Amino acid sequence: MNIQKAKTEDHIRLTEITKKSKAHWGYSDEQMEKWNNNLTITRDYIEENPVFNLIDENQIIGYYSYLRLENNQVKLDNLFFT
Repeated sequence: MNIQKAKTEDHIRLTEITKKSKAHWGYSDEQMEKWNNNLTITRDYIEENPVFNLIDENQIIGYYSYLRLENNQVKLDNLFFT
C-alpha cells in the first residue's frame, strides 16, 4: 500500500468511497439523500484542498483530506476507506 496525492479525475471514486462508507453505518436512504452534496467530492474540492489516496494493488481503497486553518493549523476534513 502507498499514499498518493489525489488527482481531480479521482473525484468519482472518492465520492463512491465516501457514500459507501457512510451508508455502512445504517443511515436511511432519506438521510443519505439529504447529505448527498456534503458526501460528494468534486474536482474543485480536490484542487483546493490537500487530498491523499490510499492505494492498494493499483486501486484507490481510501482517502483523507484536510483543511488549512489560520495560524498554521489543519483540520481533518475526510477520512474514508472501503
